[in-house]
Amino acid sequence: MTGLNFGFTSCFVVEMVLKLMALGWGPYLSDNWNRLDCFVILVSIPDLVSSLVPALSNLGFMTIFRVFRVARAFKLINKAKGLRTLFNTLIASSPAIANVGSLLFLLMFMYAVLGMNIFGASDRYDGELHANFDNFGTSLLTLFRVFTADGWQDVMRVGFNCNEQSYQCDMTSPLSVAAGLFFPSFVITVLFIMLNLVIAVIMDNFVGEAQSEGLLK
Repeated sequence: MTGLNFGFTSCFVVEMVLKLMALGWGPYLSDNWNRLDCFVILVSIPDLVSSLVPALSNLGFMTIFRVFRVARAFKLINKAKGLRTLFNTLIASSPAIANVGSLLFLLMFMYAVLGMNIFGASDRYDGELHANFDNFGTSLLTLFRVFTADGWQDVMRVGFNCNEQSYQCDMTSPLSVAAGLFFPSFVITVLFIMLNLVIAVIMDNFVGEAQSEGLLK
């Protein structure tokens, strides 16, 4: 492993030196991929030195540099056109996804507060310990469970006054009517609309990146 580490690090250093000789510091660092390569190389050198000098390998902070060995895998992204397109798509989509994520959190916050006020005093269905609206924290976690579509129908039965043995629900009570509006509207708004909005943002940026890379015409 030490020999492989020395070989790969030496190749990376030679590559960076040749690029610096050809381009200079300014043009070299103006490229994002070159900055990533420079970072990977700079954190690889202390790791290489510690592997060659046993006394340094026992130092605690050297473990941090060993962790950054994983970052070398990112160098492959720049070499493979498909991986580079996917990576650039994620970077280009990050601002829009952050905006959608903020809106998603705001919607979940509103529904969590609304759920506390509507279902906070209702009985728990089938012994559910975590799927309830007793406080804001569990309310938010319950909605996150609904967001993942993990048995959200069982969570919805909290508001339907369902019998645990017969599974019969009282659909005429005001609480059942509220649950019939609350949960489907949350699923449609958050699970379908917001999730598809994220997918649309990623696909739009992917098409743009693929065209710039020549993968699409």
